[in-house]
Amino acid sequence: MKSRSAISTVATAASPSMLAGMQAAVPTMQAPRRRKNDANTVVLPSDKSITIVSSEGVPLLEIASGEKGAEIRPVGDDLRIECAGHLNVAAGAITMEADDDVVVKGRIIRLN
Repeated sequence: MKSRSAISTVATAASPSMLAGMQAAVPTMQAPRRRKNDANTVVLPSDKSITIVSSEGVPLLEIASGEKGAEIRPVGDDLRIECAGHLNVAAGAITMEADDDVVVKGRIIRLN
């Protein structure tokens, strides 16, 4: 398959219909779309964990396989979860514990 530079080189000798056919055969350069199943898979042994580290070498997050499933732990003292749209958390049961005050802010807070 000829590149666009090769097509422009022969453009002076090619007829307009021949040139159009050659240009149509050149694929457009677009970034490939990633699908969820294209992601890399890491097999994590039960006695190991994965640590995500910043570009400065600061540990940020640890992922491990626990007795009851995945365990995701921030390595530092604080964690901020932020999104521009809606944040949905779905589970069969949710348990929250705090050693200090719990503050919930919202225009409307619905319980049950």
